[in-house]
Amino acid sequence: MDKKRIKEDLSKWGGWSYKKLSSMRVSVYILALLLPFYMLGTIFPQGGDIGLYEEAGGKFPGVVRLFDLLNIFQTPWFLIPALLLFANIFVCAYDRFFSLMVRTGPAPETLRPEFIIPLGSHMDEAAVERVLKEKLGFRDVPPSEKGEGGRGGKANPWKVKE
Repeated sequence: MDKKRIKEDLSKWGGWSYKKLSSMRVSVYILALLLPFYMLGTIFPQGGDIGLYEEAGGKFPGVVRLFDLLNIFQTPWFLIPALLLFANIFVCAYDRFFSLMVRTGPAPETLRPEFIIPLGSHMDEAAVERVLKEKLGFRDVPPSEKGEGGRGGKANPWKVKE
């Protein structure tokens, strides 16, 4: 095989693996794969001695010894999927972070403040209402027949009644 073909194959494989690792669906599958290990880790005393396990009346010591169930979180059968989960979460976060960075930029002109309402004794209620309606697009909402404040029939619970 020539170098170009090997490079193309590695590029295809790298793109495929990156695409798979950046999927949250793969995270769910890896967590489902790790679930039996977590369950076994709660059933069998981790870090314990197999002799003490047998003395305490533990069942199936041969199986426990064969699969090293007293140290399940240090076996390759647990560590490899856990490492894959770490890589998956890292790639997902990396991919999401940079996709958000590309989409975001400076705030559009429509979101930037166009003016500041000066507050003070020289502004009366009519002037503030005019600014709110004309420049900011607020509108009057008539009170409903069942309650006050145009809240779909619900009265304002915070209003002080006189």
